[in-house]
Amino acid sequence: MKTKGNLISLISVIFILLVGMTALAFTPLAPKSNVDVSQIPLNEALVMGDANALKKVIVFTDPDCSYCGKLHEEINKIVSTRTDIVFFIKLYPLPRHGKIINKNLS
Repeated sequence: MKTKGNLISLISVIFILLVGMTALAFTPLAPKSNVDVSQIPLNEALVMGDANALKKVIVFTDPDCSYCGKLHEEINKIVSTRTDIVFFIKLYPLPRHGKIINKNLS
């Protein structure tokens, strides 16, 4: 099933991103904590898919990151074939890519 392949690709990209970002961002690793996702403001997030879909995914991404770009391609594939999932995209620049303020304003 093509949709299953897209989902597996998406999970693979997310895993690669998380492993890479963990290696860069956490030295030493912080203690594990729970996050209440209902407290993440989504009113200014980019929305890909039907905002009322049952399955919701919040993605923190840097538009200047080539790996994030691959993730964006996979998200596009998923939302073009699935109506039950929505992605809320939150811009989160990596320090090495500079400031993102101008991109938020455009």
